Amino acid sequence: MPTNLITKDNTIFALMSFEGPDKYSMVGGLGIRMTEMSRVLAEHGYKSHLFFVGDPYAECNTEMLDGHLRLHRWCQWISSECPGGVYDGEEKKIAEWNRSVPDYIVNNIVAPAAQKGFLTVILGEDWHTAESIVLLDKLLREKHLRDHCVIFWNVNNEYGLNGIDIKEVEARCTITTVSKFMVRRLKELHGVDSIAIPNGIPRRIIGSPDPGKSHLIKRCFDGIILQKVARYDLDKGWLAAVEATAILKKRGLRPHLLMRGGTQHHRTEVICKILDLDLRYVTIRLRFPTFENIIEAFQSYSHFDIIEMDFFIPEDFLMLLYGSADVVLANSIYEPFGIVGLEVMAKGGIGVVGNTGEDYALHNKNAIKVKSDSAIELAETIYEVMSDGDLKQKIRKSGFKTANVFTWDRALSLLIYRVEKVLSECNLPRAGVKKHSDGEMLLEKKHY
Repeated sequence: MPTNLITKDNTIFALMSFEGPDKYSMVGGLGIRMTEMSRVLAEHGYKSHLFFVGDPYAECNTEMLDGHLRLHRWCQWISSECPGGVYDGEEKKIAEWNRSVPDYIVNNIVAPAAQKGFLTVILGEDWHTAESIVLLDKLLREKHLRDHCVIFWNVNNEYGLNGIDIKEVEARCTITTVSKFMVRRLKELHGVDSIAIPNGIPRRIIGSPDPGKSHLIKRCFDGIILQKVARYDLDKGWLAAVEATAILKKRGLRPHLLMRGGTQHHRTEVICKILDLDLRYVTIRLRFPTFENIIEAFQSYSHFDIIEMDFFIPEDFLMLLYGSADVVLANSIYEPFGIVGLEVMAKGGIGVVGNTGEDYALHNKNAIKVKSDSAIELAETIYEVMSDGDLKQKIRKSGFKTANVFTWDRALSLLIYRVEKVLSECNLPRAGVKKHSDGEMLLEKKHY
């Protein structure tokens, strides 16, 4: 097993993703993934660069964590004309990204690092970066720098893959993904091999919620608290969630669903379903969502079955909700990994997850796991757990133990191991690669 090839003193990381840590760039799991992955690399002492489509009015480049992490906000001149967020003006941004990011990385990161004998590990995310990965590989070969790099391309989900030449990407780098489920899907649908490097959660969120604040939330409602935060997307299981709320109400559990979606069109369908089910529904809008303001709103509308929180929920309050709710609904029909389930476990909560990419979840062991998008199945599994005090405690305790395993520290260890394995298989210990007399690289494996 390869060991100690990769250290903070000989390796630089360059991460590429449309989403990132800015509010402009943070849409979902990908933004969280890149924010936390870049942070954990820097916290472990690795010099890291994160390229993303950032806030057009923030600094172009920002250094963080004692200079170990450098944020590169790309396409800002386009973003200034596209206020709708990272995917507004998507085609223009992709064209600019492909034109300029590979050239910048090669000339400003890889080349200087190679002169010092450093390795550069490049990781591109999802279909937006696929062409730039191909262009990077070509440019690195032209400049005889390819033996100073290991390139990964990570696939978080299947969206957008039909529009790219995934076989060409496979020929130029190592393809990774976030779960065994996605490894199978890539093989079945696209005929490509990949390796799973799971996501994680930051250690800072692990721990029981503040008991005093948790108690205040629970006091607002006279029944069970259900909670769901996700994009208004058909795959996120919204219709099943609201219908299950109605079923549980008929069963006498007095459920209160606290939900937060987005601006997607599916919201209209979700609200219509709520009204068709004759559930009492209200939308709360807060300009300044402090803990006190949110609690006051909960108290004012505690008699409603469904409360939509139409405001940005601060991370600390969201984590508090995860630990305070009786059940958190992360019941996606399609979820390649599912970070929310782990976040709920980290706060000692009970999460409901689907049956796709949540490899870490075991039904009635550390989570509730549903096999379909059936509202009846969802309601019945929740009712079963809520009726068994011992089972509830068992799930909370086991989930907390699981969360302590699936951290970003562990994910980083797996990533480093995979880089070292690629170096070993390619006979690339640092820059000591075998070469032909004409200077071209002689590789023992094409993926590196």
